[in-house]
Amino acid sequence: PQHHSLLWIAKDALMAELPPNWRACQDESGGVYYFNFATGESLWDHPMDEHYKELFAREKQQLEQGQAAAPAKQKKAKGTRKAKMV
Repeated sequence: PQHHSLLWIAKDALMAELPPNWRACQDESGGVYYFNFATGESLWDHPMDEHYKELFAREKQQLEQGQAAAPAKQKKAKGTRKAKMV
């Protein structure tokens, strides 16, 4: 893949926990959406998706400018945690 060195971002995004007050819910047809019980906001996309899209864009731009992307352990987004596998 063209952006193989950035796959760590996708992996982190897939394992990202929900921010405080957010919960995954299901609609009547079984579709998953996210609801913030503190603000009443609801989203179809994971609340952290935008963060990871922006992170990917920044890292991609650095790669295109000739700077190598650091491994995931060095470039983890501040304040994000991986979900525990059950």
